[in-house]
Amino acid sequence: MGFGQIMGGVGVNEKPILDVKNPGQKLFSGQAIPVFSLVFPLVFLLIFGFMYSDQTTGPRDPVLAVFAGESFVDVEIINEVLHNTRELNFSYYPEKEGIERVVVNREASFGLILEQNELTFLFNPVLIQQNANFEEMARGIKASFEREKGGAVR
Repeated sequence: MGFGQIMGGVGVNEKPILDVKNPGQKLFSGQAIPVFSLVFPLVFLLIFGFMYSDQTTGPRDPVLAVFAGESFVDVEIINEVLHNTRELNFSYYPEKEGIERVVVNREASFGLILEQNELTFLFNPVLIQQNANFEEMARGIKASFEREKGGAVR
């Protein structure tokens, strides 16, 4: 029983695919393998680079869409609370239906409706993972609003 038969059936005159003395000789002997190894990842970089070129890098601050009712005092308080909330951008909308639309269309992360001394938060049910963070921010906004107002809000 010769050495070639012990190594898995490689004959005496045949060389194994990976030679111990010249390890890269047989592996990269063809021209297609090195070209494919370099070009294939570059093609993916180009394709996905163009696909995601308009995406912003890094996390963005959540956007709160706000509709404030008629009460001037409540609007001043909620405005002060929102200005003191870190890492939150907000904008006011003139109608409640606008809040629902921008939350559903993901133009805003979540919504806040302030009417008759009552805070109502709107969340997009599609944003399952982010809603936990938005709900936590909403609880903080509500607690700050109650503290500033000096009373309980339903």
